[in-house]
Amino acid sequence: HPSNCSLVVAGDCEPEALAQLVESLVSRFFDGRKAEHVARPKIAEPAKTTKPRVERAMHTTIARTLIGYKDPAAPHGTALVKRESTVGIALDMLYGRGTVFFDKLYQDGVVSGDFSAGYNADSGFGYAVIGGETTNPAELERRLDARLKEVRESGFSPEELARKKHKIYGRFLRNFETPEATAFAHQSAWLSG
Repeated sequence: HPSNCSLVVAGDCEPEALAQLVESLVSRFFDGRKAEHVARPKIAEPAKTTKPRVERAMHTTIARTLIGYKDPAAPHGTALVKRESTVGIALDMLYGRGTVFFDKLYQDGVVSGDFSAGYNADSGFGYAVIGGETTNPAELERRLDARLKEVRESGFSPEELARKKHKIYGRFLRNFETPEATAFAHQSAWLSG
């Protein structure tokens, strides 16, 4: 239903022609009736994981290990966007491809180039996932835990934080290189509140 969608336009266009195009497309799928309110159920997400560990045997040539951290306090709106950015920077500083930590994992053959760390959040919950393909799941888990403990004790260096912030600024500016990227960035921010 048109009331449940949004449109972002970026680039060189004629606003009047675009409005006519949108009207013609919407009229093909919309009969003029007011949309019924869609009540999305609020799911009470438990604060703790239901199972601390899940292992599955799968037909793969290399094991895949993913370590997850649940974030039951994920905020809403602007605070959610800020949290995603902050946790993203922290994960990049902890485990990112440009870190000495990742280089050592890779050189020691503990991980392949498939390794990653990311954070996803929505209104009311969030989670971080770190891992990838590994020939030694136990060693990967041990090193990830040791790295987190190390940073908790010593913190991040101000220089490293400044470098990661510049990386984020550069990534943000790249959103404006193409109309598609600009539209996607605006749409993503709008949907996040």
